[in-house]
Amino acid sequence: MTVSHNELTRLIPSETLEIPWNPVDRTRLYRVHITSYPAGSWAKYEFPDGTGCDPTLSTSWTPEGWDSDPRSKDRDGNTGDFWWPSTSRTYASRSAAQERAALVESYGATAIVLETAAAWVPLEEATANRKKVRDQARIQKLQSKIDQIKQA
Repeated sequence: MTVSHNELTRLIPSETLEIPWNPVDRTRLYRVHITSYPAGSWAKYEFPDGTGCDPTLSTSWTPEGWDSDPRSKDRDGNTGDFWWPSTSRTYASRSAAQERAALVESYGATAIVLETAAAWVPLEEATANRKKVRDQARIQKLQSKIDQIKQA
């Protein structure tokens, strides 16, 4: 029997709908980590006193064969400049992370895909676990002080 949508009766029950929580949903997460940038794509600076600072990606560098697209604009409205794809995102699928790594590598960098096994717990439980760990560390520190006082 076929029923069309407009023939259905919409019922709004008065009880709540319970949805069971499954802690094994999405237990693996992925990230991309750039392990090296090509020569010329980064710059190293020094302060006037000679101390160094962290290397910085060069804003004037472009990958070999890269052509700017005048229709492509960054969030500030600038066009034409090359910028490295972001690797700050966490991916739910390995294939999405591998695609991002392949994109980064197509510009001359090397990248690896990292995987983690997530342990999903309700926030209240996670907070209680962290508090328990902090309390145990505090107890150990105080016990160490007590032992030092006893030995003195």
